[in-house]
Amino acid sequence: MGANVFVLFVLSFLAPTLADASVPVPAGFPPAGRLTYDIWRNGRVIGKNQVDFAKDGDKLTLLMIINGG
Repeated sequence: MGANVFVLFVLSFLAPTLADASVPVPAGFPPAGRLTYDIWRNGRVIGKNQVDFAKDGDKLTLLMIINGG
């Protein structure tokens, strides 16, 4: 649950930016890495969502891959 809330917060913060864009972010937010979680509907998994965070100095690049079924 915590990871989902975190992803929604980050996505809502970055939503107004263009796809594949980098924006300045505060130091240490978020740590570089990957979040992967299942997408559920009606009690069964229907896909996966993967979000990669890559930092370059004060820039953060977000790559989201959604695999649905």
